[in-house]
Amino acid sequence: MLIERFRLSRKSYLKYRNGISKLEAVLLIALIAVSLFACYAWLVKRTLTSTQAPPKTITIVDSSGKYVTIPWPLKRIVALSSDSAQVLIALGAKETIVGLTKYAIGKPWAPKVPEVGSCFKPNIEAIVATKPNAVITYVRYPKPEALEEKLEPLGIKVVRLDFYKIETFFAEVKLLGLLVNRTERAEELVKYWKGIIDMIKERVKGLKPEERVRVYFEGYHDYHAAGPGTGWDELLRLAGGINIFADSPIPYPKVSLEAVIERNPDVIIKAISSTKFKAYGATDPKPLKELWEKIVTRPGWSEIKAVKNGKVYLICADHLHSSFGLVAELAYIAKLLYPGLFKDLDPISIHRKYLEDILGVKYVGIWIYPTG
Repeated sequence: MLIERFRLSRKSYLKYRNGISKLEAVLLIALIAVSLFACYAWLVKRTLTSTQAPPKTITIVDSSGKYVTIPWPLKRIVALSSDSAQVLIALGAKETIVGLTKYAIGKPWAPKVPEVGSCFKPNIEAIVATKPNAVITYVRYPKPEALEEKLEPLGIKVVRLDFYKIETFFAEVKLLGLLVNRTERAEELVKYWKGIIDMIKERVKGLKPEERVRVYFEGYHDYHAAGPGTGWDELLRLAGGINIFADSPIPYPKVSLEAVIERNPDVIIKAISSTKFKAYGATDPKPLKELWEKIVTRPGWSEIKAVKNGKVYLICADHLHSSFGLVAELAYIAKLLYPGLFKDLDPISIHRKYLEDILGVKYVGIWIYPTG
């Protein structure tokens, strides 16, 4: 009867998904996932404290809305995203990782396991060689024909969880905690990290429209803005900011120099690659200073409020925009936008906790320039 209820929930989602907004669809999927997690967590706990044998498999709904029946608990996992690998480490399940995306290989926190390609180009042969119970990847990448259709006939399950969107992040942490039998640890993590986000949201909710800071968030490539529905757009909204390109018809619009000047943002934030600039372990800010100077001297930008007032920042978004680093990134952005409102907020201590307590590596490097 329990499973039937969730089948009906999913049917309702499928029936109405064309008539609701993208955000509503995401939230509905998250609600189904959270509900299913809660029920299974209760059933698993009840089973383990009874004389009955624990279940050999469980059925969950992942973040794509797909039902997946998997062995329980998962003991051999290929993490096709850095985000999922970090959450497994945070849960105390590092030993379950048997294969890793190439983008995580060599990172100071990464386990020494075989590389299996990436979410953009998975190496099926390498994945199969690790003999995993399941592969964890993003909702969007890779396409099912590149993964599920090749692995599931071999008995290898694919679970799609993002871990880079705050609106679904904590439900995904709980779900993965269930899959590796670390539900108590998952609850501890959610309680602490979600508490920081809730505090930030509470403080900015009373801001009047005219008090909100207008922000131009530029991606890794010049003049590629963060548009609606992106993770960066979500962070700006949660931090109380106004994304000046939130009205774009696409998520990552290529904008003109003139468009940025015309919209005249109060703050400019530029995403940079921590790998390219060797942020981890860095002590010399010279490479970041040189890039910063190129940005503030772009033609016509001297008339932009952000440039005039020294409110242009570089942020190692690829490092921070991942798993629990999202919370540190949000804290940094909130403090940059509203230093007076967040005098007592210490993003560095949150970032340090992410690196040292979650990933088990030392806090050393340059992640924001200038530091404000």
